[in-house]
Amino acid sequence: MQPQPGPIALCLNCGGEVSAKFCPNCGQNTSVGIPTLKELILDSLNAVFSYDNKLWRTLRTLVMHPGLLTLEYYAGKRAGYLSPFQIFFWLQAIAFAANTAFFSRPEQTEATSRLVMVLGGCIVLVLALLHHRRQPRFLFHLVATVHIWAFLMIVLLAAYPIVPAIVNLLIKAKLLTGTIQTGLIVTTLVEVAIVIYMTVAIHRIYNLSWLRATVQTTAMLVGFMIITHYLK
Repeated sequence: MQPQPGPIALCLNCGGEVSAKFCPNCGQNTSVGIPTLKELILDSLNAVFSYDNKLWRTLRTLVMHPGLLTLEYYAGKRAGYLSPFQIFFWLQAIAFAANTAFFSRPEQTEATSRLVMVLGGCIVLVLALLHHRRQPRFLFHLVATVHIWAFLMIVLLAAYPIVPAIVNLLIKAKLLTGTIQTGLIVTTLVEVAIVIYMTVAIHRIYNLSWLRATVQTTAMLVGFMIITHYLK
């Protein structure tokens, strides 16, 4: 005798038929009820720190492994990360909002934004010219540049609140005296960080020796300083 089928369960979210713990149509857990306080807290934390873990995986890879995100993107490993331009524009918007809040007037922030875009374009062109035989696709160099510039935004976001706070603490502790230009300190720290990061990224992305990667990064930095001087 054939066993009689049990009652068909319906998903409370989409109304589809379900026979397992999760709905095959929308993915919702079929065992739902009035949530406990613990479940509400866990759901809230999951909404912030999950996003399929894309955001945090992207940021972690971007910061801890210079150049790897570019190689992963062109190896086709894209589902686990945010797209290059998605992360770049998100970080740039926040970084320049922080720049306005901590240091600059709105017109200065707009000028800085234009300068950053110009310098970013210069990086793309330089990388494309230097490595056109090794990698003829322009979009490859564009993605590499976007990831490098996204790291710059992260450094700015960290430096804007931290540097003034540290300077104020040192002044209160009477370890620093006189007028302290926090903007200059931030600029110096950012320049050092981006030089180190670019050297490691170029070394990894283009499979160069450390010497060649260092020379190329140094040459680009000198060029950026000249461009910045004339664009100010």
